[in-house]
Amino acid sequence: MAIYHVKIAQLKQKGVGSNRKIAELLGISRNTVNSVVRQISEAGLSFQEVSAMSDDKAKEVFKTVKVEKNQSDYVVPDYKKLVKELSKPGVTVQLLFEEYQDSCRLMRRRGYQRTQFREHLKAYLNKMEFKDILKHKAGEQIQVDWAGERPFWQDPDTGEIVYGYLFGGILPFSGLAFAYVTPNMKMESWIKCHVKMFEYFGGSARILTPDNLKTGITKHAKDEIIVNRTYEDMAEFYSTVVIPTRVRSPRDKSQVENLMLRFEQTIIGRLRNYQFFSIQEYNEAVLEEVERFNNKPFQKKEGTRRQLFEQYERE
Repeated sequence: MAIYHVKIAQLKQKGVGSNRKIAELLGISRNTVNSVVRQISEAGLSFQEVSAMSDDKAKEVFKTVKVEKNQSDYVVPDYKKLVKELSKPGVTVQLLFEEYQDSCRLMRRRGYQRTQFREHLKAYLNKMEFKDILKHKAGEQIQVDWAGERPFWQDPDTGEIVYGYLFGGILPFSGLAFAYVTPNMKMESWIKCHVKMFEYFGGSARILTPDNLKTGITKHAKDEIIVNRTYEDMAEFYSTVVIPTRVRSPRDKSQVENLMLRFEQTIIGRLRNYQFFSIQEYNEAVLEEVERFNNKPFQKKEGTRRQLFEQYERE
């Protein structure tokens, strides 16, 4: 059965991948592939040299290898597809497991049991740094807040330094963010910031989570939440529901808290030495910095916030 030496050498030369992958492609066991690769190495030959051999020549050079067929009939889940489905509202790991089992039965092939399925999926999520996908659903929530530090520009007529306020919003799933500067924190500015944000994201989310600031939330007691009427009307118009953070529960909007700290550094800090003569000029620069932020590669996983948004969340 030396014919496999040539096939395996050809696949190795083309960089197909691991011995496991080659075994799957040829329908033989991984042990068989391991034996063939070991024989080629012991013969002191390169994959290129063996791949150029005829089958008859390979039979002369190598010992016959007992070929074991790949008996595994397990269906390997499409993890990339599962991640995309898991990002959707209402989709749970249990639901995906049940759908996977149904597809295995239709193909009359064996599937992983629940524990194996969960472990393999968890390993994939950790490998791809998609841990937050289990906490947040794509397009489900937008968190909003004001920054503590204040941006500033110069009045061209008087030379006076004018201070404004930096608004920020974030989609927790992808991390795509938005920022906008206003002259004050009144209701009109608060609403305008949200409208600009929805335009930037290309839509709204199911849930809108602000802090318990008086501009948006009139009352937030243990058994009663009263949202400012104007804010509630805006939310209804954009098909979203205002659910403020729980009192003394900063984790409810931890990502926007972290975002505002980042924006204080990457926007206010970066623009501190630039000279602006109007809030419009400042906001143009803010948008450039926001784009830079959203298109900056992640440190611990592939891609960017923008790419994650486009792939999983925009729809």
